[in-house]
Amino acid sequence: MDNRSVVREFLGNLLRNKGDKGDFADDELLITRGRLASVDAVEMIFLLEEKCGLDFSAPGIGKDDLDSVESILRLMEKSAP
Repeated sequence: MDNRSVVREFLGNLLRNKGDKGDFADDELLITRGRLASVDAVEMIFLLEEKCGLDFSAPGIGKDDLDSVESILRLMEKSAP
C-alpha cells in the first residue's frame, strides 16, 4: 500500500471511530475544521513514527503538518532519508 493510501485509511478510521462517516478530501484541514482533535494528532504521531520512521523531536514540525492528507504526505517527503 502506498503512503497516500495508508494515511487516508488511518485518518478514515479515526473519523469513523468518532462517528464521522463523511468523506474527506486530501487537502481538507481535518484538525482546523474540528473533525479531528489533538488526541487524534497524538495517534497520528505514533503511526508516523512507527510505520514511517519520522522523528517528531525534530524542530519545525507542528499541528499544520498533521492537518490533512496532503500536509502529512509533504511531511513524509520532507523527512525521508
